[in-house]
Amino acid sequence: MFNRAVASLALALMIDSQALAITNSATAAASENPTQNTEALRQQLETEPANADLWRRLAAAEAASGNLAKAYIAINRAIALAPDDRDIQLARANILLWRDRLSLASNQADAVRAIDPDYPGLAGFDRAFAGRQAEVSKFELLSFSAVLGTSDIVFENGLHQNWENGVIAFAFGNVERTIYEINADAERRTATDVRLSARATTRIRNGNYYLGAGITPGADFRDQWRLVAGGQTLLASGWRGTADLRLARYRSGISASIEPGIAYMAAAGMTISARMINLLDGDYRIGAAARADFELADGNIFFASAARYPDREADVTKQLRSFALGGAINLDPRWRVRLTASDEKREDSYHSQSVNLGLTYRFDQP
Repeated sequence: MFNRAVASLALALMIDSQALAITNSATAAASENPTQNTEALRQQLETEPANADLWRRLAAAEAASGNLAKAYIAINRAIALAPDDRDIQLARANILLWRDRLSLASNQADAVRAIDPDYPGLAGFDRAFAGRQAEVSKFELLSFSAVLGTSDIVFENGLHQNWENGVIAFAFGNVERTIYEINADAERRTATDVRLSARATTRIRNGNYYLGAGITPGADFRDQWRLVAGGQTLLASGWRGTADLRLARYRSGISASIEPGIAYMAAAGMTISARMINLLDGDYRIGAAARADFELADGNIFFASAARYPDREADVTKQLRSFALGGAINLDPRWRVRLTASDEKREDSYHSQSVNLGLTYRFDQP
C-alpha cells in the first residue's frame, strides 16, 4: 500500500474528483469543507440510521478528508442497506481502489458492469484502475502462514487414535496480477506423509485462474503426486462460476476429479457457494459440497460448510460426510488468526473430530 503521507497529499489534491465519483455529483459542493460536512452527516445519521444515501455521502466526506478506513466502513453500511444501488456499488469500488484493494475494487465495479456496461462513472473508474494497477506492479513477499491441527479418530472397531497435522506456507508475487504460493503440509498418523506443493493464481478480467502441483515423497496414505487447475469468473451480477480439476497418482493408479460450482453474493459480505464433486478412479462417483462465507466490515471472516463426497486415501475410495465451522480474525493490520473445527465420518472406516489453529503474517500491510 502506498505511503500514508503520500496518500493524504494525493487525497487533498483529489477532493473534488473523489467526491464527485462517490456521490454522482450530489455532494461535490459540500466537499469543499469535508470535516464540517462529516460532522453534519453524522448528526443526521443519528436520527436517520437507515438512510443509505446519507451513509454514501458520509463515505464521500470521509474519503475527501483522507479517512479511507472510515470511508470504507461507511460505504459498507450503505451497501448493506441498499445492495442493488449502483451508485453505492460504484462508490465502494472507488474507495476500494483508493485503498489499493484492486481485485476487490474490480469485482465491485464488474457487478455494476454486468447490469449496465455503460453506467456513468465506469469509464472513469476503468481509467483510474489502469493507472493504479501500473503503479503497484511490484513483486514482493506477501505473507507467511503456519497451521497446527489435531484430530481425534475413532475407527469402526472402536480403536482410538490421535492424528496431527501442520502446514507452513509462503505467498509472494503481485497481489493484483499473479500470486505464487509454496507450502509443506505434513500429517502424522501411524506413518507421516509430507506433501510439498506450489500454486500460481493469476487475476484476469472478471475473475482468476490457478495452476498447481504437489509431490509426496514416499507417500503412505496420500497421493504420490497431483496436478491442479481451476478458476472463477463473473457470470452475472452477484453470480460467479467456479471450476476445479485435479489429477492424482496413487500406488494403485491415477484418479481425476472435476468440480464445477457456483457462488452467489446474497448480501454485502455474504457469499453462498456450492459445487458438484465428480471422481473418476476406475469407477464414476459423485458428491456435493456447500459453504456460506460472511465477511464483516472490519475484514473478519466466518464460514460454515457441509459436504458429502467420494474421498480417496490409502488407495481406497469411500464416501465422506463432513461439517465444518471456522473464522479468521484480524489481530492488527499484519496479523490474522484462524480457527476451524470439523466433524467427518468416512464410510465403513472412521469418525474424525478435528481442530486447526493458524496464524498469518501479511508483509504487504502497513
